[in-house]
Amino acid sequence: MGRRAQHRNRALAGDIGDFSPHWSGAAFSSFVWESLDAAGRHVTFSAFVNTASGSRVGLWRAGSSAGPQPVAILGDTGAYSPGGGLTWTDLYERTILAGGDIALIARTSDGQVALWLPSEGRAPERLLATGQAVGVPTASGTAQAAIATIATSGGAIAARSGSGADTWAGADGSVLLRVTTTPSYDTLWIAAKARDRIFQDGFKD
Repeated sequence: MGRRAQHRNRALAGDIGDFSPHWSGAAFSSFVWESLDAAGRHVTFSAFVNTASGSRVGLWRAGSSAGPQPVAILGDTGAYSPGGGLTWTDLYERTILAGGDIALIARTSDGQVALWLPSEGRAPERLLATGQAVGVPTASGTAQAAIATIATSGGAIAARSGSGADTWAGADGSVLLRVTTTPSYDTLWIAAKARDRIFQDGFKD
């Protein structure tokens, strides 16, 4: 006989226990289903929560025995902020890797759109941002230009294009981002690797 599938809750609207947001005594009120992404034993999703001070929205990681854990919460100035006195203002694209790392494209209160790596147990790391200088190959040599906009391969930055090897993020942590620059060199594509942690936990059947 085949093995019976086991389905485990990862988050539950209204719960204030194991499947709650684990933040400020809040409870999930609704989930942004199109934000859901999964890899290995981990999932990430955006959700709205109800707190004593009103409704908030943020990004969560789930998969450990500790239940859903906050990653980024809009407007938060504490542990779930980008750090450096900044706050998150918009969360655009995200994908989760098998080891639990999340590649996130987001806007912060300084107006920058950037690719972030909010790893579990560490402060978010900004990997690529608007205003950052990049070398652009030209017929006369490498020219320096500043990144003006960042998008994924799927089109407009606010449109979710999913995850996987054929889209903006691969399972090995590689990402492909479309950028424009100042001065303009038409549309450029930047390939990078957010982190190479695939199979870090070994194999299990």
